[in-house]
Amino acid sequence: PAAVSDITVTNSGPDFLNVSWKAPEGDVDNYMVMLKDQEKIIHTFAASKASTECVFRSLVSGRLYTISIATHSGSYRNQTLVQERT
Repeated sequence: PAAVSDITVTNSGPDFLNVSWKAPEGDVDNYMVMLKDQEKIIHTFAASKASTECVFRSLVSGRLYTISIATHSGSYRNQTLVQERT
């Protein structure tokens, strides 16, 4: 599958991040959004193919997080990474 595009991460408060993206062209089964603190996975969010956003709460203020959004279609996947600080 194609990767998501136009990923936007908004820091609207001291301990949460809003993540949104543009759906790719073509067939998508679902998305898996992961939030990492360094190499440790903090949160995992499974989103349906109709979803294009999620919110991660209860984060540590001032910390740099890595967000990965994987597009799944059958046994195939494509992943995109971004970083943002709370």
